[in-house]
Amino acid sequence: SSESKDISVPNWRGYAAIAAVLFVAFVGSMLSFSTTPVPSGSAEKSIGASSTIQAYTTAVGETRELTLADGSIVTLNTGSKIYVDFTGNMRRAILDSGEAFFDVTKDASRPFVVTAGDQSVTVLGTRFNVYRRGPTLTVAVVEGVVAVHDNLDPEKLEANARLLVEQPAEQLLTDFRHYRLEAGSVGTFEKSVELQGEVEVADAVTHQSWRQGVLKFSESSLLDVVEKLSRYSDAPIILSDDDLAELRRRCSRWYGSIAANTGHS
Repeated sequence: SSESKDISVPNWRGYAAIAAVLFVAFVGSMLSFSTTPVPSGSAEKSIGASSTIQAYTTAVGETRELTLADGSIVTLNTGSKIYVDFTGNMRRAILDSGEAFFDVTKDASRPFVVTAGDQSVTVLGTRFNVYRRGPTLTVAVVEGVVAVHDNLDPEKLEANARLLVEQPAEQLLTDFRHYRLEAGSVGTFEKSVELQGEVEVADAVTHQSWRQGVLKFSESSLLDVVEKLSRYSDAPIILSDDDLAELRRRCSRWYGSIAANTGHS
């Protein structure tokens, strides 16, 4: 049987505290930690609708909510950077690094496209999460539909985005390569010569739990847990070989949640 414990961690950015948190998993397969509650409010910044590209960033441990001129809302996770470029024909967000959650206002006359490296996400619905880690892109759709495809030059990008928005899905199968994700789907994509991806039905809501200041884990490996925690810490998370061996022996898969204690701006 599994057992759950609540542990107060005043400042879990220090790797010693994080290591202590990880060892609590020895008591069972369910993790549950509580820290200082995250403030519910966050300042909103208005972004102009001109074609001038504007940049927005978050520091390590910070989240930030942005309200775009069209009413769309973008929430940036820790250590993220995004560029916003609105024109009369297309709305584009360029995720340079990190993670963002998008709640997009519908406007059929101006498709909304998120680009990240060699990949793009055209919005056919409203709410989804995008995490960029090097060449790998993870997209989790909470509501509506998105299409993931190659990043192209602006003219081709706009033309393909319009095809995705205006044409029925069955007519697009032979037009150009893309992956269609509906609500409740999570896809992982990477491009070498051509775009490759895997899409599965999963708990898409878990992928955006960071917006509430909580990191959730389900069937996660130890490396996944440590990698996720590291994004919120200026100090490296270091576990000795003996620690790692013991952790892997006691708990091969991780479940539960940890309060991220993020700051808001």
